[in-house]
Amino acid sequence: MLRRLLLPEEKSIGVYDPHTRLQGDYCSRLISLKETPATGYYFDLSGFSPNGEECTLYVGSPIADASSWYHINNPDGTFRWMYPAEQASPSFLALYNATSIKARAFRMFTRVAWSVGQKKMLVQGAIQIDVALINKLATNCGLESRETMTIFTGTRGATRKVVIEINNGKVIRGFIKIPVSAAACENIKNENDMLHTLKQYDFTTMSIPTASPKVNGHARLSNVKPAIIIAADKINAIHLRAITELYSFNHSEERIQDSTAWQVITSHMEFLKHDLLFTNNLPEAKTKKIVRMLRQLYNSIPTTEKIQVSISHGDFTPWNMYCDEQRLFVYDWEMARSGMPMLFDLFHFTFQSTILSRRKSYREVEEGNRSWLANAHAVKLINKYSINTELHYRLYLLFTISYYIRQYLGEKELLMQSNWMLDAWSAALESRVAVTNNSLR
Repeated sequence: MLRRLLLPEEKSIGVYDPHTRLQGDYCSRLISLKETPATGYYFDLSGFSPNGEECTLYVGSPIADASSWYHINNPDGTFRWMYPAEQASPSFLALYNATSIKARAFRMFTRVAWSVGQKKMLVQGAIQIDVALINKLATNCGLESRETMTIFTGTRGATRKVVIEINNGKVIRGFIKIPVSAAACENIKNENDMLHTLKQYDFTTMSIPTASPKVNGHARLSNVKPAIIIAADKINAIHLRAITELYSFNHSEERIQDSTAWQVITSHMEFLKHDLLFTNNLPEAKTKKIVRMLRQLYNSIPTTEKIQVSISHGDFTPWNMYCDEQRLFVYDWEMARSGMPMLFDLFHFTFQSTILSRRKSYREVEEGNRSWLANAHAVKLINKYSINTELHYRLYLLFTISYYIRQYLGEKELLMQSNWMLDAWSAALESRVAVTNNSLR
């Protein structure tokens, strides 16, 4: 990650690694050094031991001045956040939007530690980075003279990207996303295009980021975080009003077989028809059972029937938005699409927040859906567009599960949360394929 971020144009980079710590598939463009070089760029891993007392990594030229950065790790020991040692406030918390008790405790502990001068209690180690490389990165991202940055290294996976948070010491000025993979590059482009599409709508219940003109290929996204935040890990009236307003600006009626959603679903289902290659810790028997049930559900859909479609955020979850008393502030539009079944985002919010945030069972997902579907705002929305909620939910399940199963098959190693989702998807599909097609009429 550091090589791609700080030295993207260097074809050969040395690594002084006397203890042979660097291993894996990412070492092909790195040269093992017997001793520290006199010239060129290199990584010095000699003092780097994430689980020990000595924990300093050097990146840059052997003759350069160095800037000291701290890093906070993921549970598996990989870097999660990086920030300058002289950082005045924990602005990197802007990259951490989670609603669990553990997450709230971490934010509170971080702010307290910072306020009493004990910020080093939070870190797992230090990195010495060539000042010239930091300055080059800042210039490449279009930072102004008084702006500094912190770095979120991204979530492991096929769509990983680095997110740079920009601040002036106290105020968060914006964010820049840097893709680590081709898939991430497509997602970031898609987000930029969707934000320009949404800019034409005069929202009163929803705020979205603005994307600046690109600097060196990178668009800077504005910070939409409001001054006062209300916890909202379940669908409430504010979510429903925002979605209703979005649909009022953008909606159409299409046959299922002509919709964007069905075309994507069909593409995934065609992929899943082939013999699946299991190269990671994805459970084979459980996955094949899910694929069989997906096929049953896919074949049960009345594709000539018309549905109401609109723009979908695609990853409409508590960790991609803020809520105050009047508005919804929604960011991360990378997965957004037009031509998606209405209510898609609301189903996704309930599913993701129930399973990933609150670690509940699929039964609670069903209860959550019934709760917001009974809300007066949802009832009015459903009646206005004559939405077949059961049919739209089945399309949501088909789209989401087929997408992620295909993605999981390509991962090198699955996150623990992936197994939670597999169990929930299995239960969801079992509840649907057991019901006859007549339930859709």
